[in-house]
Amino acid sequence: MTASLRSLIRLVPCRLRSSVLDYVRRHAPDAKSDALFREVHFLWSTQRHLKQLNEKYFPQSGMTQAEVVAATAARVGFRMPKAADEDASKKQK
Repeated sequence: MTASLRSLIRLVPCRLRSSVLDYVRRHAPDAKSDALFREVHFLWSTQRHLKQLNEKYFPQSGMTQAEVVAATAARVGFRMPKAADEDASKKQK
């Protein structure tokens, strides 16, 4: 197994590792596939790094619009008022 293939397998999520290993066992690695492994390794490692940077510098990127508004209000010391829909549904109960 080449070094690029070993480093690629380390990046693969656990649930996909067995599929990748099965593919490698069925197809003999050659120079062309080694270049492909290096490219995929580079792609996955940069995607992982990008995700880490987004989580660090843009923590609201995974939130819904309502959660973003509530987090922004909380950051400056306000609490979001309850929506009129919530008040109406509570009165009906």
